[in-house]
Amino acid sequence: FGVREDGLIEKRGSEIGTLLGTIEGHPGQLYDFVFSPDGKEIAAGFNSGFIQIIDAENGQILGNLEVNAQSLNFSPDGSLLAAGLPDGSIRVFTLDNGGHFDLEGHFDSVNDVKFSEDGQFLLSGSADCTISLWNIEDRERKQTILPGKEEPFQVLRIDFSPSETLGYLVGDISGLVAAKEDAKYTIEGVIRLSDFAVSRNKQTLAITGSGTSIFTEIQEEGFSTSHLLSVKGNILALNGNGTLLAIATDDSLEFWSTRNRTGVFSTPLQDPGLPVNGPIQLSFSPDNTLIALGYQNGLIEIFGIPSN
Repeated sequence: FGVREDGLIEKRGSEIGTLLGTIEGHPGQLYDFVFSPDGKEIAAGFNSGFIQIIDAENGQILGNLEVNAQSLNFSPDGSLLAAGLPDGSIRVFTLDNGGHFDLEGHFDSVNDVKFSEDGQFLLSGSADCTISLWNIEDRERKQTILPGKEEPFQVLRIDFSPSETLGYLVGDISGLVAAKEDAKYTIEGVIRLSDFAVSRNKQTLAITGSGTSIFTEIQEEGFSTSHLLSVKGNILALNGNGTLLAIATDDSLEFWSTRNRTGVFSTPLQDPGLPVNGPIQLSFSPDNTLIALGYQNGLIEIFGIPSN
Protein backbone atom coordinates (compact mmCIF):
# COMPACT_ATOMS: atom_id res chain seq x y z
CA PHE A 1 0.00 0.00 0.00
CA GLY A 2 1.33 3.46 -0.89
CA VAL A 3 0.00 7.01 -1.01
CA ARG A 4 0.21 8.88 -4.33
CA GLU A 5 0.62 12.64 -4.66
CA ASP A 6 -3.07 12.97 -5.59
CA GLY A 7 -4.10 11.36 -2.29
CA LEU A 8 -5.17 7.97 -3.67
CA ILE A 9 -3.87 4.87 -1.92
CA GLU A 10 -2.43 2.26 -4.29
CA LYS A 11 -2.67 -1.45 -3.51
CA ARG A 12 0.03 -3.55 -5.19
CA GLY A 13 0.97 -7.21 -5.12
CA SER A 14 3.91 -7.91 -2.81
CA GLU A 15 5.77 -10.22 -5.22
CA ILE A 16 6.24 -8.12 -8.38
CA GLY A 17 4.39 -4.89 -7.55
CA THR A 18 1.36 -5.39 -9.83
CA LEU A 19 -1.22 -2.61 -9.32
CA LEU A 20 -4.34 -4.27 -7.84
CA GLY A 21 -6.42 -1.14 -7.40
CA THR A 22 -6.72 2.18 -5.61
CA ILE A 23 -8.56 3.40 -2.52
CA GLU A 24 -9.98 6.90 -2.24
CA GLY A 25 -9.48 8.78 0.98
CA HIS A 26 -6.27 9.58 2.80
CA PRO A 27 -6.15 8.63 6.50
CA GLY A 28 -4.39 11.90 7.43
CA GLN A 29 -1.22 12.70 9.31
CA LEU A 30 0.19 9.73 11.22
CA TYR A 31 0.92 10.26 14.91
CA ASP A 32 1.88 6.78 16.12
CA PHE A 33 1.42 3.06 15.48
CA VAL A 34 2.09 -0.15 17.40
CA PHE A 35 2.04 -3.90 16.70
CA SER A 36 -0.38 -6.06 18.68
CA PRO A 37 1.40 -8.59 20.96
CA ASP A 38 0.70 -11.46 18.53
CA GLY A 39 2.01 -9.38 15.61
CA LYS A 40 -1.14 -9.93 13.55
CA GLU A 41 -2.46 -6.37 13.75
CA ILE A 42 -1.24 -2.78 13.80
CA ALA A 43 -3.06 0.05 15.57
CA ALA A 44 -2.33 3.43 13.94
CA GLY A 45 -3.40 6.86 15.19
CA PHE A 46 -4.09 9.75 12.80
CA ASN A 47 -4.96 13.43 13.13
CA SER A 48 -8.30 12.78 11.41
CA GLY A 49 -9.83 11.68 14.71
CA PHE A 50 -9.62 7.90 14.58
CA ILE A 51 -7.38 4.88 15.17
CA GLN A 52 -7.20 2.35 12.36
CA ILE A 53 -6.79 -1.35 13.18
CA ILE A 54 -4.85 -2.83 10.26
CA ASP A 55 -4.06 -6.43 9.31
CA ALA A 56 -0.24 -6.62 9.39
CA GLU A 57 -0.19 -9.40 6.80
CA ASN A 58 -2.16 -7.79 3.96
CA GLY A 59 -2.83 -4.18 5.01
CA GLN A 60 -6.62 -4.62 5.20
CA ILE A 61 -8.38 -2.16 7.51
CA LEU A 62 -10.18 -4.25 10.14
CA GLY A 63 -11.89 -1.42 12.01
CA ASN A 64 -11.74 2.09 13.45
CA LEU A 65 -11.75 3.54 16.95
CA GLU A 66 -13.01 7.11 17.11
CA VAL A 67 -10.39 9.09 19.00
CA ASN A 68 -7.52 11.41 18.12
CA ALA A 69 -4.53 9.44 19.47
CA GLN A 70 -1.09 11.04 19.87
CA SER A 71 0.45 7.81 21.25
CA LEU A 72 -0.52 4.13 21.44
CA ASN A 73 0.42 0.93 23.28
CA PHE A 74 -1.12 -2.54 23.65
CA SER A 75 -1.18 -4.36 26.98
CA PRO A 76 1.02 -7.50 26.98
CA ASP A 77 -2.00 -9.82 26.62
CA GLY A 78 -3.52 -7.70 23.84
CA SER A 79 -6.79 -7.12 25.69
CA LEU A 80 -6.24 -3.36 26.16
CA LEU A 81 -5.13 -0.54 23.86
CA ALA A 82 -4.03 2.69 25.56
CA ALA A 83 -4.26 5.94 23.58
CA GLY A 84 -2.67 9.19 24.76
CA LEU A 85 -4.83 12.15 23.70
CA PRO A 86 -4.06 15.82 22.88
CA ASP A 87 -6.23 17.08 25.76
CA GLY A 88 -4.08 15.31 28.38
CA SER A 89 -6.34 12.32 29.00
CA ILE A 90 -5.65 8.65 28.28
CA ARG A 91 -8.34 6.45 26.75
CA VAL A 92 -7.96 2.73 27.41
CA PHE A 93 -9.97 0.53 25.03
CA THR A 94 -11.16 -2.84 26.36
CA LEU A 95 -10.94 -4.73 23.09
CA ASP A 96 -12.75 -7.89 24.19
CA ASN A 97 -16.05 -6.06 24.73
CA GLY A 98 -15.67 -2.89 22.66
CA GLY A 99 -15.73 -0.57 25.67
CA HIS A 100 -13.27 1.96 27.08
CA PHE A 101 -12.41 4.00 30.17
CA ASP A 102 -10.47 7.25 30.60
CA LEU A 103 -7.54 8.17 32.86
CA GLU A 104 -7.40 11.90 33.57
CA GLY A 105 -4.68 13.95 35.25
CA HIS A 106 -2.29 15.39 32.65
CA PHE A 107 -2.81 18.99 31.54
CA ASP A 108 -1.33 18.76 28.04
CA SER A 109 -0.84 16.28 25.20
CA VAL A 110 0.10 12.71 26.25
CA ASN A 111 3.07 12.08 23.95
CA ASP A 112 3.87 8.49 24.97
CA VAL A 113 2.28 5.58 26.85
CA LYS A 114 3.80 2.26 27.89
CA PHE A 115 2.34 -0.77 29.71
CA SER A 116 4.43 -2.60 32.32
CA GLU A 117 5.45 -6.19 31.53
CA ASP A 118 2.72 -7.61 33.76
CA GLY A 119 0.08 -5.26 32.35
CA GLN A 120 -0.88 -3.96 35.80
CA PHE A 121 0.50 -0.45 35.28
CA LEU A 122 0.61 2.16 32.53
CA LEU A 123 3.36 4.77 32.26
CA SER A 124 2.57 8.06 30.49
CA GLY A 125 4.68 11.04 29.44
CA SER A 126 3.18 14.44 28.66
CA ALA A 127 3.92 17.85 27.22
CA ASP A 128 2.97 19.16 30.68
CA CYS A 129 6.53 18.10 31.71
CA THR A 130 5.42 15.20 33.93
CA ILE A 131 5.34 11.42 33.79
CA SER A 132 2.63 9.42 35.57
CA LEU A 133 2.23 5.80 36.65
CA TRP A 134 -1.36 4.47 36.57
CA ASN A 135 -2.83 1.41 38.27
CA ILE A 136 -4.95 -0.17 35.52
CA GLU A 137 -7.13 -2.30 37.81
CA ASP A 138 -8.01 0.60 40.13
CA ARG A 139 -7.92 3.14 37.27
CA GLU A 140 -6.04 5.58 39.49
CA ARG A 141 -2.80 7.52 39.24
CA LYS A 142 -0.25 5.95 41.58
CA GLN A 143 2.67 8.32 41.03
CA THR A 144 3.55 11.60 39.31
CA ILE A 145 7.13 12.72 38.66
CA LEU A 146 8.48 16.02 37.38
CA PRO A 147 11.80 14.89 35.79
CA GLY A 148 13.12 18.42 35.27
CA LYS A 149 12.24 19.81 38.67
CA GLU A 150 14.64 22.75 38.32
CA GLU A 151 14.30 23.08 34.54
CA PRO A 152 11.02 21.43 33.38
CA PHE A 153 10.90 19.99 29.87
CA GLN A 154 8.23 18.46 27.66
CA VAL A 155 8.39 14.66 27.77
CA LEU A 156 8.55 13.15 24.27
CA ARG A 157 9.33 9.49 24.98
CA ILE A 158 9.11 7.30 28.08
CA ASP A 159 9.79 3.67 29.07
CA PHE A 160 10.38 1.53 32.11
CA SER A 161 14.13 1.47 32.79
CA PRO A 162 15.87 -1.91 32.47
CA SER A 163 17.90 -0.79 35.49
CA GLU A 164 15.42 -0.85 38.39
CA THR A 165 17.58 1.47 40.50
CA LEU A 166 17.10 4.25 37.93
CA GLY A 167 13.29 4.21 37.73
CA TYR A 168 11.96 5.39 34.35
CA LEU A 169 13.60 6.47 31.08
CA VAL A 170 12.52 9.92 29.92
CA GLY A 171 13.52 11.57 26.65
CA ASP A 172 13.26 15.12 25.38
CA ILE A 173 15.18 16.91 22.64
CA SER A 174 18.14 17.65 24.93
CA GLY A 175 18.91 14.02 25.78
CA LEU A 176 17.88 10.98 27.81
CA VAL A 177 17.52 10.91 31.59
CA ALA A 178 16.44 8.40 34.21
CA ALA A 179 13.81 9.72 36.60
CA LYS A 180 12.87 8.33 40.00
CA GLU A 181 10.60 10.29 42.30
CA ASP A 182 11.89 13.88 42.05
CA ALA A 183 15.48 13.03 41.11
CA LYS A 184 16.91 12.67 37.63
CA TYR A 185 20.13 11.20 36.28
CA THR A 186 21.53 12.06 32.87
CA ILE A 187 22.24 8.95 30.80
CA GLU A 188 23.10 10.58 27.49
CA GLY A 189 23.22 14.34 27.26
CA VAL A 190 25.56 14.79 24.32
CA ILE A 191 23.08 13.61 21.69
CA ARG A 192 20.21 15.89 20.64
CA LEU A 193 17.61 13.18 21.05
CA SER A 194 14.83 12.30 18.63
CA ASP A 195 14.10 8.71 19.74
CA PHE A 196 15.24 5.86 21.99
CA ALA A 197 14.36 2.17 22.33
CA VAL A 198 14.85 -0.66 24.82
CA SER A 199 15.00 -4.29 23.64
CA ARG A 200 12.39 -6.69 25.02
CA ASN A 201 15.04 -8.68 26.88
CA LYS A 202 16.08 -5.41 28.61
CA GLN A 203 19.74 -5.87 27.71
CA THR A 204 20.15 -3.22 25.01
CA LEU A 205 19.33 0.49 24.96
CA ALA A 206 19.74 2.62 21.82
CA ILE A 207 19.46 6.39 21.43
CA THR A 208 19.45 8.44 18.23
CA GLY A 209 19.27 12.07 17.12
CA SER A 210 22.33 14.14 16.29
CA GLY A 211 24.21 10.87 16.81
CA THR A 212 23.45 7.28 17.83
CA SER A 213 24.55 5.53 21.03
CA ILE A 214 24.18 1.89 22.07
CA PHE A 215 24.26 0.53 25.63
CA THR A 216 24.64 -3.26 25.97
CA GLU A 217 24.87 -5.75 28.85
CA ILE A 218 22.79 -3.53 31.11
CA GLN A 219 23.12 -4.28 34.82
CA GLU A 220 20.52 -3.75 37.54
CA GLU A 221 22.64 -1.08 39.18
CA GLY A 222 23.08 1.02 36.05
CA PHE A 223 24.21 1.28 32.42
CA SER A 224 27.54 0.38 30.87
CA THR A 225 29.65 2.74 28.78
CA SER A 226 27.91 3.64 25.53
CA HIS A 227 29.18 2.96 22.02
CA LEU A 228 28.76 5.81 19.52
CA LEU A 229 27.77 5.12 15.89
CA SER A 230 28.31 7.53 13.01
CA VAL A 231 24.59 7.84 12.24
CA LYS A 232 22.21 10.78 12.64
CA GLY A 233 18.80 9.18 12.96
CA ASN A 234 15.17 10.27 13.18
CA ILE A 235 13.77 7.11 14.76
CA LEU A 236 15.02 3.64 15.66
CA ALA A 237 13.93 0.19 16.83
CA LEU A 238 15.57 -2.88 18.37
CA ASN A 239 14.68 -6.52 17.76
CA GLY A 240 13.64 -8.66 20.72
CA ASN A 241 17.07 -9.75 21.93
CA GLY A 242 18.71 -6.43 21.09
CA THR A 243 21.17 -7.80 18.54
CA LEU A 244 19.78 -5.88 15.54
CA LEU A 245 19.24 -2.11 15.47
CA ALA A 246 17.18 -0.39 12.76
CA ILE A 247 17.66 3.35 12.23
CA ALA A 248 15.63 5.57 9.89
CA THR A 249 17.57 8.62 8.70
CA ASP A 250 16.39 11.38 6.34
CA ASP A 251 16.95 9.21 3.29
CA SER A 252 17.57 5.57 4.28
CA LEU A 253 16.67 2.70 6.59
CA GLU A 254 19.84 1.22 8.09
CA PHE A 255 20.38 -2.01 10.01
CA TRP A 256 23.28 -2.34 12.47
CA SER A 257 24.65 -5.20 14.54
CA THR A 258 24.75 -4.08 18.18
CA ARG A 259 27.31 -6.77 19.04
CA ASN A 260 30.11 -5.52 16.81
CA ARG A 261 28.61 -2.07 15.99
CA THR A 262 28.81 -2.49 12.22
CA GLY A 263 26.29 -1.75 9.49
CA VAL A 264 24.79 -4.87 7.88
CA PHE A 265 22.24 -3.48 5.40
CA SER A 266 20.78 -0.22 4.07
CA THR A 267 17.81 0.58 1.82
CA PRO A 268 16.59 3.96 0.46
CA LEU A 269 13.41 5.46 1.94
CA GLN A 270 10.25 6.53 0.13
CA ASP A 271 10.40 10.19 -1.00
CA PRO A 272 13.77 10.96 0.64
CA GLY A 273 14.54 14.51 1.71
CA LEU A 274 10.93 15.73 2.10
CA PRO A 275 10.46 16.92 5.71
CA VAL A 276 6.68 16.88 5.43
CA ASN A 277 6.90 13.16 4.68
CA GLY A 278 9.65 12.26 7.13
CA PRO A 279 9.71 8.95 9.04
CA ILE A 280 8.16 9.22 12.52
CA GLN A 281 7.74 5.66 13.82
CA LEU A 282 9.63 2.38 13.45
CA SER A 283 8.88 -0.98 15.02
CA PHE A 284 9.82 -4.68 14.82
CA SER A 285 6.97 -7.18 14.95
CA PRO A 286 6.98 -9.33 18.12
CA ASP A 287 8.39 -12.33 16.23
CA ASN A 288 11.04 -10.12 14.53
CA THR A 289 10.03 -11.20 11.00
CA LEU A 290 8.60 -7.79 9.99
CA ILE A 291 9.53 -4.18 10.50
CA ALA A 292 7.04 -1.35 10.00
CA LEU A 293 8.01 2.22 9.12
CA GLY A 294 5.52 5.08 9.37
CA TYR A 295 5.69 8.49 7.67
CA GLN A 296 4.10 11.80 8.61
CA ASN A 297 1.74 11.71 5.62
CA GLY A 298 0.02 8.53 6.86
CA LEU A 299 1.90 5.92 4.83
CA ILE A 300 3.04 2.79 6.70
CA GLU A 301 5.53 0.53 4.92
CA ILE A 302 6.01 -3.05 6.12
CA PHE A 303 9.24 -4.89 5.28
CA GLY A 304 10.04 -8.58 5.65
CA ILE A 305 13.32 -9.41 7.41
CA PRO A 306 15.12 -12.35 5.73
CA SER A 307 16.84 -15.05 7.81
CA ASN A 308 15.54 -13.72 11.12
